[in-house]
Amino acid sequence: MTDAEREEKIDEAFDTANALIDARDDMRHALECAKRWAELYDMAENALAALEMDERLQALIDAADELADKLMKENSYD
Repeated sequence: MTDAEREEKIDEAFDTANALIDARDDMRHALECAKRWAELYDMAENALAALEMDERLQALIDAADELADKLMKENSYD
């Protein structure tokens, strides 16, 4: 193997090592993005659950108002 061939092999090895380092960094970044998306999903899921709870509470309040109105009409001495 000549010096030029040896140098070419070394250059290829460095290129491969640099590509692996870049791939590792990209994978770390992708993992961080996935973690953030999971956090955002959890936040959205919690917000949706809170909204559904608000809707259920409002339905209960509306039902209580209707019941109160009905009872007042039934007990009215007009």
